[in-house]
Amino acid sequence: ILTALEKAGYDKIPKAILCCEDESILGAPFFIMEKVDGLIIRNKAPEGLESDFFTKLSHSAIDVLLELHALELTNSGLINLGKPEGYVGRQVAGWAERYMKAQTDDITELNQAFDWLAQNQPLHSSVAFIHNDFKYDNMVIRDDASVAAVLDWEMATVGDPLMDLGSALAYWVDRDDEPMFASLRRQPSHLEGMPTRKEFIAKYLELSNRNCEEFTFYEVFGLFRLTVIIQQIWARYKAGQTTNPAFKGFGMGVNILINRAQGLIS
Repeated sequence: ILTALEKAGYDKIPKAILCCEDESILGAPFFIMEKVDGLIIRNKAPEGLESDFFTKLSHSAIDVLLELHALELTNSGLINLGKPEGYVGRQVAGWAERYMKAQTDDITELNQAFDWLAQNQPLHSSVAFIHNDFKYDNMVIRDDASVAAVLDWEMATVGDPLMDLGSALAYWVDRDDEPMFASLRRQPSHLEGMPTRKEFIAKYLELSNRNCEEFTFYEVFGLFRLTVIIQQIWARYKAGQTTNPAFKGFGMGVNILINRAQGLIS
């Protein structure tokens, strides 16, 4: 993926240096990439950063995502890393199947959200190379608030770029979000200077010239996808397969996330 992205002219990545499939060296195939220096913002931003920093960072994040979604696919070989035909339908059905495998309780609202997604898929969608896990803790940030590199490309593929945006915004925290809802996303996007989810969407659509009269489907999908991820962790915690105390409230978190999705649908 990194090699194809570099060939496509995308420079917001660590440079791939070596790929080795000889398992005798480390006991497994491995690859080496360059180290990119910078800041990685996780659930809390470092103290001392002003609102202007976060405004510039959000603009840079949008630009980086737009540039990714505008890459040439055929000559670069990126098209070979995914199957764009039927992507939206496969995603909806695939995440529903993951939920069924991790289900611990019968949550009517979650099944209703899946049915709504299945019935309200967009008739037409664009095709682009997408990251599929685009959030601040997967970015290396320079001192001037610009994004130096995007990390963690394991889920990247070719598909609908608005699905990428919807999945990214499921992690976005607005300043007026209730504390429990905000705590599930672990991203300080609520800080002064950051845009709201609606502002982020509006700016992306404006700059990309993509037509999207109704973004609700993509927002609901993003929340549904994150709900399933939380449910998978909760199922492991409930079964005693993990004892991390941070997962103790994930059962309640599933309900909070899907209720937010239901609020968008109704």
